[in-house]
Amino acid sequence: MTIRRTALLRRCRTLIIAIGTALALLTALGGTAQAQNFAKTYYWNYDIHAGDCTMFHGASWTLNPDGTARFYGVVTSSDDNDAWLMWANLKNSSGQHLGRIVANTHWDDLTKFVFNLPDSSRQYVWQQNGTFNPSLYSQVASMSLDSHC
Repeated sequence: MTIRRTALLRRCRTLIIAIGTALALLTALGGTAQAQNFAKTYYWNYDIHAGDCTMFHGASWTLNPDGTARFYGVVTSSDDNDAWLMWANLKNSSGQHLGRIVANTHWDDLTKFVFNLPDSSRQYVWQQNGTFNPSLYSQVASMSLDSHC
């Protein structure tokens, strides 16, 4: 019994040392490279109005380092058979335009996101994927939206 316990304690000690060494190495290599592996999420904490349409506060875009993006929002219109049109702009820390998120859904404008609003008595949850040039990821510091109804 004592021999097994001693062997188990040695293995645990070796494992703890290995984990500590790995964490120290990750910390030493971390900094900028590590921070770039996390998604960036941008929120709009106010309602956005365009014509008869409203996108409610809490809408968000999440950008991933691989160039994929995910939108979440809740939209409505005071008129039946409307559509919310949106363009998502990427900006650097100086506010300069870097590019737009691509929707790939409309041949006339690949950066145009569209959500149909058939019933004015409803609020619709809108979730949509997009893409952008992954080489821009480290430069993106903010976003803006252009919208139309």
